[in-house]
Amino acid sequence: MATLTLRPDAAGDLTEWQTQFPAATFHWDKVDEAGADDDTTYIIDDRETADMEYDLFNLPASGVSAGTILSVTVYFRAERSGWGSVGAVLKTGGTRSSVDMLSAGGAADGAYVNFNYEWTVNPTTTDPWTWAEIDALQIGVASWAGGGQWVKCTQVYVVVDYIVSQAVGEGAVGIAGTLGRKTSKIVGEGAVGIAGTLVGILTFVQAVGGGAVGIAAELAI
Repeated sequence: MATLTLRPDAAGDLTEWQTQFPAATFHWDKVDEAGADDDTTYIIDDRETADMEYDLFNLPASGVSAGTILSVTVYFRAERSGWGSVGAVLKTGGTRSSVDMLSAGGAADGAYVNFNYEWTVNPTTTDPWTWAEIDALQIGVASWAGGGQWVKCTQVYVVVDYIVSQAVGEGAVGIAGTLGRKTSKIVGEGAVGIAGTLVGILTFVQAVGGGAVGIAAELAI
């Protein structure tokens, strides 16, 4: 199994969290670091009236076009005060999907906690994920805070778990040699080997999969 990690590189369709620290530049570059920097950069929702607010982020292209996608997992690191809550969000196919507010009972006041949520299928289509959907994906976080309660988020990213596809014949079999009264030697990066001598009658053994299968035959010429 292979994994692909993608981090925000631009604002998505929604930027609703109230503010950011530092105030310069954008929300997405406060949560894009590979190593969480906690209170060095973060977004915060601390508005007066309690409400559900979303921040979504675009991602770079995956650079992958083949392979079976097993899951898409959004990771985020957040802290809260009081009853403030935060949850993972993604947007695919024009539809925003969020999960239960994960930190409502998990994150202690004034302490960052890591959270994640996994989607094994596309929540919009309920079908297996495609690479086109990954390339169009937006991820983010939702907050429920206000009235003196706040939520911070310092890091958001997504991990795609997938099985690598290998094309048939990609290094599986290689053939080289001279047919005649000399030895013909075939080597396929260890996957398939055939050796024999063509002198009137050819007797050869073909090994497939490192000796898993053997075939003996005679060829009259």
